[in-house]
Amino acid sequence: MDARLIPVKDVQAELDVVKILQPFQEKVNAKIGEIIGEATDDLMYSRTGESALGDLVADAFREKGKTQIALQNIGGIRARIIKGSVTWGNAFEVLPFQNTLITLKLTGAQLKKTLEHGLVSSIGMVAISGIRVQFDTKNPAGKQVASLLLTDGTPVDDSKLYSITTNDFVLAGGDGFTEFAKGTDIRDTGILLRDVLVDYIKARRVLSPVLDERIIVK
Repeated sequence: MDARLIPVKDVQAELDVVKILQPFQEKVNAKIGEIIGEATDDLMYSRTGESALGDLVADAFREKGKTQIALQNIGGIRARIIKGSVTWGNAFEVLPFQNTLITLKLTGAQLKKTLEHGLVSSIGMVAISGIRVQFDTKNPAGKQVASLLLTDGTPVDDSKLYSITTNDFVLAGGDGFTEFAKGTDIRDTGILLRDVLVDYIKARRVLSPVLDERIIVK
């Protein structure tokens, strides 16, 4: 069977179809352009360390999930937020997938395994909230979490359970994360991640990128 590409760049729009679609397009444009906040500077994301946008997303998830800790795979963050007005469309670009917010419990040992998995370059560093972690990449794989503390300075105990907010993608093993599915008290809130981010930005209005050294890599 033969196949060929048919150029369509010079095809004229069908006016009747355009007329039908116009009111829907106007609604979409209005939603995308809705201003939800203001960024005082660019908020970037990074696969190799802490980032202002990763912190923002993880903080939003932890607040919504009402848990001790939040974890977000950095691969799920797809765009930066540029200085200036922040729109609903910008939030969509940051979190464009239809993933939902999950809460569950992991042991400290499972949490450490999950954080170490993010050191794999093809996966990228996990965005975190509620904890501070120091990695020592000179140590062998599986022992590179040199220090893991809650934000109040309490060391994370390998045998203790901690409440976690994350997303349904990693729960299903996405990006090779396996520990989430082994957790307990798993609950899918059904809330889209970007809706959580939008609400968080709306509540604060002004976003100022700050790195608080919650992730340190040696």
